[in-house]
Amino acid sequence: MMVNTITITSKAGIVLNISSLIVTLLTGVRCMFILGVLLRSMMHTCDIVLILAANSYLPLFSFSIGSIIANIDMLRGDFGWFIGEETFNYRFRGYVLYALLGVIYNTFGLQVKLLIDSISF
Repeated sequence: MMVNTITITSKAGIVLNISSLIVTLLTGVRCMFILGVLLRSMMHTCDIVLILAANSYLPLFSFSIGSIIANIDMLRGDFGWFIGEETFNYRFRGYVLYALLGVIYNTFGLQVKLLIDSISF
């Protein structure tokens, strides 16, 4: 016997989640393209500038992959696309994963800022 639960979802939350998913997909595609071009350029010439540029796009690409997964989980929870399962759990898990990715990305940015401040004269 399946219990029907009433889930109240906000239309603004769904629209923001869909727009976040679209922007994150575009960011992931752009990072993948730039990393492909940089890797192709590094095969011809091994320049330190190319390695540093690839080093900054790699965490951005991994962040976008993680947030795509979180956004898809939140959308599945919002629309109730989990058959026979609680949807709030998936929404909560998506938000927690998104917050953890934000903390990791901001920590990386803080370390880069501290590195730049220590190098500058």
